[in-house]
Amino acid sequence: MDSAGAWTLAPAFDHTLATYPLSSGYRAARVNGKASSIQRKDLIKLGEEHDVKNPADIIARVVDSVARWNEHAAAHGISPENAAFVQQQHRLRF
Repeated sequence: MDSAGAWTLAPAFDHTLATYPLSSGYRAARVNGKASSIQRKDLIKLGEEHDVKNPADIIARVVDSVARWNEHAAAHGISPENAAFVQQQHRLRF
């Protein structure tokens, strides 16, 4: 929220990998009231409820970009070991 009280979305760098070996698999931030088993339709519904134009297209673009994770990681100097660890966390089909 800015000094005038207007809310805006945080930049993407606020998104971080949050995984722990003993994690339950539940997310702290819920999507449509769900902390697990979040599906594409949940994200689309959330987007539509917040007047996001073409949420399905945006999701498809994000999935496509994440599918190229190793390419992005290498371009930004992320070690193959760290890139592989992060890639294990990706869920491209939902």
